[in-house]
Amino acid sequence: MSSRQAPTVTEYFSVDDLHHVRVLVERACAAVGMAGERIYRLVFAVNEIAINAVKHAGGWGVLTVRQSRHGVSVEVSDRGPGLPEALPTERPSVTATAGRGLWMAQQQCPDMTVKSSPDGVTVRLFMAVG
Repeated sequence: MSSRQAPTVTEYFSVDDLHHVRVLVERACAAVGMAGERIYRLVFAVNEIAINAVKHAGGWGVLTVRQSRHGVSVEVSDRGPGLPEALPTERPSVTATAGRGLWMAQQQCPDMTVKSSPDGVTVRLFMAVG
C-alpha cells in the first residue's frame, strides 16, 4: 500500500447482504497482500459475527472494514440487547444452544475483542498480513 490514507468501508447489512460482507472482507485482505488461509480465517470469523448480529439484534448490523499496511481490521456492530454472559473460553458442548459462533470466530481470529452493553455489541477483529 502507498503512504496515502488506507481505504475504510462502512456499510449496513442484513441477512441478504452476508455474501457482500464476505466479499468486502476478502477484497480488503487481498488488497493489503494477505493470502491463503489468513484470508479464509478472517472471512469465516466475520461471517460468524455478522450472522450473530442478524440473528440476535433485529436483523441488521454495521460493518466497518479498514485496511492498513499491517493487515485488515473489521468491526461488526449491532443495536441488540447485548450478550448475556462472557465469551466461551472452551469449545461449547455439543448440547449447547448458544455461544458456538463466537467461539468459532475467536478460534479463527484470536485478535478479537467484544464490547457488550444493553445498547448493543461491537466485535473488533484484526488479521495481520503475514
